[in-house]
Amino acid sequence: MAVGGAVAANEGIQAFLANLEPLGKDLAANTVDGVRAMTMTQSKGLTVNTAIVLGVEDGIIPMPPPKGELEEERRLLYVAMTRATDMCVLTYAARRTGQSARFGSPRVNQTRNRSPLLANLPGGVGGAGVARAGGRS
Repeated sequence: MAVGGAVAANEGIQAFLANLEPLGKDLAANTVDGVRAMTMTQSKGLTVNTAIVLGVEDGIIPMPPPKGELEEERRLLYVAMTRATDMCVLTYAARRTGQSARFGSPRVNQTRNRSPLLANLPGGVGGAGVARAGGRS
């Protein structure tokens, strides 16, 4: 099944993702080496060599209330980070423009900050730099 033709342009991202998810699960089940794109919730119970968590910035992780509950967001980030056996990469944008800049703030072209959930990580992982799973650096 080709995902590109399976969803009309006016159906939006949710319809696209709904069609993509089963296809991705089928491919992941039949592929040893590959990339799996998933939500933090979907990563629960999986183990991967490298986990890359995107958008670990204030206003995205944790999501602002009322959608985001701080302890649940902290738990989900922990789940995502602990999927990696070799390396976990957390990313954030220093600045966002366009539609993605509006998430968490009404301003466009705004400066972004790392997620406050990173401040209490052991070993100073919340700062700039590289940290490997299992505490190796």
